[in-house]
Amino acid sequence: MAEQGEPFERISVQDAEAKRQAGVPIVDTRELDEYQDGHVAGAPLMPHMSVMMQAEKLEEIAGGKDQPLMFICAKGQRSAVACEFAAALGFTDLYNATAITTITTSTAYRCNGDIRLTSSSNSIVSNRRRGRRS
Repeated sequence: MAEQGEPFERISVQDAEAKRQAGVPIVDTRELDEYQDGHVAGAPLMPHMSVMMQAEKLEEIAGGKDQPLMFICAKGQRSAVACEFAAALGFTDLYNATAITTITTSTAYRCNGDIRLTSSSNSIVSNRRRGRRS
């Protein structure tokens, strides 16, 4: 649900996974080193402070400014900023998947450095750098 004054909807990890499975693209707004440690499969990296400069790329990812688009980060703050920036660029169907990489949530957790949205193997992500601990 969108909080008053926010141009995006805050969604749970469970809702994010359902949207991901339905084909809604996810953009990871963390920094490169965090992304390299593990990221959601298919989620391109776009650090939150670069969103305003990448409007065309963002529109390509979403398939249009009126198409649904999710942003994620570690705790939901950078992705909220990215949502605000995307709204300023004219995007209208935005979701902030809050705390998607929080280790303690039941459906988003780390397993050997890979971030999972659910326990199903098709949600596993990689790109984990060898030898680095999270």
